[in-house]
Amino acid sequence: MTRTRRITAVLVAAVLAVTLLTALPARAGDASADENGFRITEGETFSLDMHFLVQFQAVRDKLRTRVNGSYWRWYDWAGFPDAPRSSTTPATDSFNVRRARVIFTGKAFQPWLSFRVEIESSSRETSDPDLMDAYVRLGGDRGFAATIGQFKAPFDVFRLARSWKQLFAERPLPADQLAPGRDIGLGLDWRSESGRYLVQVAAQNGSGRNLPDTDDGIMTTVRLEVQNEGGFAYDLSGVTRPEDLQYTFGVAWLNNPVGGLVDADSHSTCLPGISRKCVYDTSDQQALELFGAIRARGFQATVSWQSWTFEDGRVTNVSGKTADRDFTALEVEAGLFLAEKVEVAGLYSRTEDDDYSLGSAILSGNVLVAEQWDKFESQQFGLGVNWYFDEHNLKLHVGWLNTKRRMRTRAREVASGFSVGHDGKITHEVPAIYAMLSFYL
Repeated sequence: MTRTRRITAVLVAAVLAVTLLTALPARAGDASADENGFRITEGETFSLDMHFLVQFQAVRDKLRTRVNGSYWRWYDWAGFPDAPRSSTTPATDSFNVRRARVIFTGKAFQPWLSFRVEIESSSRETSDPDLMDAYVRLGGDRGFAATIGQFKAPFDVFRLARSWKQLFAERPLPADQLAPGRDIGLGLDWRSESGRYLVQVAAQNGSGRNLPDTDDGIMTTVRLEVQNEGGFAYDLSGVTRPEDLQYTFGVAWLNNPVGGLVDADSHSTCLPGISRKCVYDTSDQQALELFGAIRARGFQATVSWQSWTFEDGRVTNVSGKTADRDFTALEVEAGLFLAEKVEVAGLYSRTEDDDYSLGSAILSGNVLVAEQWDKFESQQFGLGVNWYFDEHNLKLHVGWLNTKRRMRTRAREVASGFSVGHDGKITHEVPAIYAMLSFYL
């Protein structure tokens, strides 16, 4: 999304909020403020609440690179015979505003009509304001309901938990890089009167938040969930310390056609006025999630296992053929309170390709010199301590996170007229120590 469009979207949301504040004071009761935010106005059929989230983060990290076996040989083929087997960059220190958000929620005109507008400025992606949530919801907490606008796709249990209710400063790597986030569309859900059974279905663009649709398909997500009596709150911490066991488990499925317009003859970029005919070239991204979480007396554990398939997502090989790219992802987090306000936390995540893909080839003239097959993996280990001054309203997180990305290699040298196999790997490792102060009201 361009800067101009992003700022325009935020200004529109701000104008709507100001309009609500000034046009409907007659319906209001007395304004109030507590740990649940600011109640600006409230009437029989209208209410408006405002919330703030600010997270300050300090990070110290560095990059380590190790090259083994055929990968170093690959550097030699590519013309870098003096490349080191391992290297480490100097440590970097940074202080940033990880998130700064203003959130408006409430109901309008009818008890069953509610809304949510969330605006963020983050030094991680861009300093420009960004529109996060912007939706209207028809229905209550039980029975059938519909959501229209920009909202989170119902996939990945770590994604569905709010940023200020995470165990760590960042979500696990698969949730951050694979799972869909917010998108524009329509959602339908049903929850039983007991709160135990939940069904969610969403039809969204599949292009991401604040972006127009770039293909001729719709991202479809279905989620089935069983929870404890009364429902399970998406909080990754056990800070509420329930006496009885709380739990949720279920399954989610996603299909997202991605692609764009291409030239019908050359299959290259569509050029209006030049291409004879343009058609949509799309491929499906499909994912299955099995998830679960338990919470009781200061303990919380959450797990998500996912299987992904990117149709024709494997790198094109030298013969021009493509194939599906399949991989799995695992996310696990757990926290335990050792004292009234002190919680220790652990994190593990892993993403792995399930099959090799032909990555590249080196040619000398028209002679094939070498081929290389690559397999990608990522791993995360994390340990942390959370100090809850006032539950999620004010907390300090201090942690250590080690992220590894490894590319395993099977290479074949064919320059001498016969094949010579090589095996090796290249590993990028980023150990980080960080602290984050989170304030939510």
